[in-house]
Amino acid sequence: MNMEIAANHGPIEAKKEKLVSDIKAVINDADGLLKSVASSAADELSAARGRVENQIGEVKSRLNVARAEATRRACDAAGAADTFARDNPWKLFGISALAGLLVGIVLTRR
Repeated sequence: MNMEIAANHGPIEAKKEKLVSDIKAVINDADGLLKSVASSAADELSAARGRVENQIGEVKSRLNVARAEATRRACDAAGAADTFARDNPWKLFGISALAGLLVGIVLTRR
């Protein structure tokens, strides 16, 4: 279970980096569009605006894919935790009791 999460961490980082670079590209294009508004003809402005709108659409699409992936992974993790809790209730009880005991010891020493 943990091996799967660690093995899939690389592609998530790559997707995140790609998304960040896409957002930066959209920001740079929007900045260029704002700078060129005063000196551009209407046709150039319209073309630049269309390009920025297309890039914003692509970034929104990638954000939705990333959101869906994060939601799926969170649900998988919650399912794994639930399965562990159902399969090992005494282990979970022991871990909880030990954690409570340690917290109690730490708090009484202060």
